[in-house]
Amino acid sequence: MRNPARHGRSAVVVAVAMLVFAAAQDSFGQSGVMDDAGPSDEVLVPRARRRYGPLEVVAESIFGSGTDEPFTPLLLRNFFTDGWDDPWIAPPEDADMPRRQGWVNSADGLFFRNLVLVYTNTEGLPSGQDANLGLFQFQSPLSRRLWISLDEPFVTTASSIGGVGGATAFGDFNITTRVMLHESRRTSVIAGLRTRMPTGTLSTFNGLERLFPDVQFWHHFAGRWSMRGSMGLDVPLNNFNVLPTNLQSILAIGETITEHDRFLIGDFQYYVSANMHNNLSSAPGHTFFSLTPGFRTHLGGEYFLAGGYEIPLVGPDPFGNRLTFFFVKGF
Repeated sequence: MRNPARHGRSAVVVAVAMLVFAAAQDSFGQSGVMDDAGPSDEVLVPRARRRYGPLEVVAESIFGSGTDEPFTPLLLRNFFTDGWDDPWIAPPEDADMPRRQGWVNSADGLFFRNLVLVYTNTEGLPSGQDANLGLFQFQSPLSRRLWISLDEPFVTTASSIGGVGGATAFGDFNITTRVMLHESRRTSVIAGLRTRMPTGTLSTFNGLERLFPDVQFWHHFAGRWSMRGSMGLDVPLNNFNVLPTNLQSILAIGETITEHDRFLIGDFQYYVSANMHNNLSSAPGHTFFSLTPGFRTHLGGEYFLAGGYEIPLVGPDPFGNRLTFFFVKGF
């Protein structure tokens, strides 16, 4: 039998470790140490700052250039006082840095502004069926500290099998809010909560009400390499027998190998993402582990294409394989 308390403690330990990491970055910033990019990313430079009203902060964060104000770090120690009344500022991306952008089946650890069309094909579900998902996402900061994503699955399908007809329906609407705990030129740490609403039906593997709190990070550690990861709990609020509470952890690493303006292959990134789910129910559970190799490329005009192919490796397989594509418009 698995011990939910033990796994729950593990999640807390990892989350606390991420917060300690952010706090350590804050402390490092006070030292003024020089690195290969010049002064420490965390040195706070006093600057005159325009005052914004609450609606101006939101409007500028969504529609502004993101470059009107110079970038300065956001520190964990100033979480309650700094950044909430400032519009989002795009972190600098120098030629020697990886592109900050989302990857398939991975944590983000970042704030960005995107309109996203997602297509996912899942084969070999336990029922023997295959499934397809079409999803639209709106993602944007609302300030330097706050970010939101609205995810609407506009079509979900389940294939027919054994004389039983397939099904087509809307999926479950998701809303995700995140707060930036720490952000520098090379590192960010985020806490978030995704809420899944049962707007779909069980016939297409939806109709699930769930909460998913997590902590994420992104870090540029060498050359144009970056890594990102997360730790969170997937908690059911209905249909408890379909998907039990899971501890989910993700770690991904990748490299940017081309420049931004290269036609069709600008900012080309390759990466691999490792996902692990631990069943925390009181009944005998299992550990699921998969790898997702993937890519992302800039097609031109701030349009991007990303793809990933998830391969289950450990545990009773919830599916045979999963192919996902993102078509993204950055703004």
